[in-house]
Amino acid sequence: MGFRDISIEVACPVCDKAWLVAPKKVWSRGQRWRCPGCSNLVELPDPPRPNLPPVLYIGPEKLRRIKLTPLPPERVIYPNHGEYHSWFGGGSCDNCPFAMALPGSYGAAMDCGFSTPAEMQPYSVRSVLAQLSLQKDFPCKYFAQVHGQDQFGNTLWDEGCMESCAGCDYRPYLRPCHVAAGWMHGEETCPGWERIKTLCQSENESRFLHQYLRINHDREYPMPIPQAHVEITEQVRVDFVLFVPMTRFEWKWLAVEIDSEEYHGDVVREAGRTAIIASSGYEIVRLSAKKRMLDQVRELYHLVTGIQERSRTRA
Repeated sequence: MGFRDISIEVACPVCDKAWLVAPKKVWSRGQRWRCPGCSNLVELPDPPRPNLPPVLYIGPEKLRRIKLTPLPPERVIYPNHGEYHSWFGGGSCDNCPFAMALPGSYGAAMDCGFSTPAEMQPYSVRSVLAQLSLQKDFPCKYFAQVHGQDQFGNTLWDEGCMESCAGCDYRPYLRPCHVAAGWMHGEETCPGWERIKTLCQSENESRFLHQYLRINHDREYPMPIPQAHVEITEQVRVDFVLFVPMTRFEWKWLAVEIDSEEYHGDVVREAGRTAIIASSGYEIVRLSAKKRMLDQVRELYHLVTGIQERSRTRA
């Protein structure tokens, strides 16, 4: 993906020249830039933002919505996750990367969590997992940190799930997160998945999501977000939405529908529904309940990968 393709045209009012500036990272609001022609300091406009919905409300139950944002908070904190605060030297809570707030005394319960890594992408599998883990009824808590990249450019994640931690060393309590890992560790379910599955409305939907995650493995890819409302008045809820990054600021919005032909039998109603989805910015991808789901999941995954690859080539 062209995540290093930031460029902006800046006009200098003193020398009356326009310059194409290509900063290495997104600038802060109010940051100033020095004109190479006359050394005048020019305040840059507000930094651009990705064309993503700032918030999504998901869930089939009207009175039990879950609010998602592109990324979790900068600090993901799970109150009282640590059973007690321990300090015994090198392996103590004081040196734990997931210790967010140390209590005032030894033996007290402590808040654990992590600082959201810069490598976590908006509305990705990991982003959604972290936000679901902040829900009180989610059975386990997702943890993640990044140790950089290897010589081939692979992100070195240290991640997993913990129900609780007894202190001293988090590693015995951190188990693989099967959702993030795509069922690579010999399991096909886990408490977190069982909760996520309840957000789907049909067996076809849960099968689709399970198989998509299996193909995804541990890649930092878009998450199919179940039962998302696509416009502000909540007239239309689709089976899944995906947001595919093409560049840092340009994203493709996909709405995935898996319902049977019988469900879409009302032609007039369906035409109106389709128009609302399209006007909200989504391209509709229709999957058939009568076809083999795994084959359709593979086709969709190829589509998502192709969108990103074409954008990388273009960049």
